[in-house]
Parts: sequence; structure tokens; C-alpha cells
Amino acid sequence: MSNEPAHPDAPTREIPADPETLFDDPAVDTETQTKEIDADDFDDLRAELTAVDGWVVVGLTNEAGALLLMDDGTHGWTLPAVSVRDGDWADRAHEVVDGLTGWTSDLETVERVRRIDYHEDGGDGRVTVHHVVVRAEPVTGDPVAAEPTVGCDGTAEVDWVDALPSDVEGVVRDDAALFR
Repeated sequence: MSNEPAHPDAPTREIPADPETLFDDPAVDTETQTKEIDADDFDDLRAELTAVDGWVVVGLTNEAGALLLMDDGTHGWTLPAVSVRDGDWADRAHEVVDGLTGWTSDLETVERVRRIDYHEDGGDGRVTVHHVVVRAEPVTGDPVAAEPTVGCDGTAEVDWVDALPSDVEGVVRDDAALFR
């Protein structure tokens, strides 16, 4: 299934293979975070993070304005998000929407890109990843796939909400606010 765009005049912005280039686009909200990681933990984190380009986060609403959230069993309630490898940001965004809802929804625009620089505390280790937050065109109803999955990352619980749960905080709350 596919939906007609709710906002046909909304700008469409391709997700480049290198999201760092979005920092030059004045229409995209950008932020940079630096996280100091204990030297004893840095090598394990580096191995995990260098296996991915980052994460694509999808803001999906329905025509009534409810927002889709997922709980993958690890991170609590978040916007739909999935890891990206080999620069396939848009493909992965489509996969997470389809996997959770069973619907195909076009991407309207890139809303935010977040650069996260991980530094080894007291050392020279550095790893940078990106979170690219995209707006998908709204869907009809409250679709949920028969067995909601997050790409190849496993199953997830899914809910359409009118208000965020009180325990949703930090960047998850900030990203969700883009779609409220």
C-alpha cells in the first residue's frame, strides 16, 4: 500500500551517503555531541560503532496526528530507528516503516542530523557516527504489521501515541518534538 503525500509541497531532500554533508544545508537542524568513553570500554565500543554508518530515525504520523513509537526491548520507547551500513539511509528508513507497519511511506524530508563523536578518555581513540532523523509522509489509520520487525535487528513492540510516555527523555523526546 502507498499513501498520497499529506503535504505535496513539502521539500524532498535526499539522504546522502555521507550525512556529514547535511551540516552545510541551512534547512536541516544539526547538532554535535561529544561523549567521553572510559579507556577500558572504548575498544569494544569502537568495534560496535565502526560496523555501522549510524542510525536512521523515522518520524511517522498518521492523518490524525498520532506518532508511531517502537520498543525494541533494549532502548525503551523511541521513534522507529535502525542501524545503517554502506550508506543505504533511505532504504533502511523504508524498511523500518514497512517492517513495523506493513505500509510503504515515502520520505518527505531530512529534519535533523546529529553527529556523535566518541572520544577515548585519556587516549587518542575517536569514532564518529550519525543519526539522521527523517520525516515520512503520514499514513492512514494506525497500521501495525502482523509481526513488527526492525530490519534484521529483531522484533519490536509498536504503538501509535497522541502524547509521549513520561519516561521518554533526552534526544528521543527532542526528535519526537519535530513531529508534534
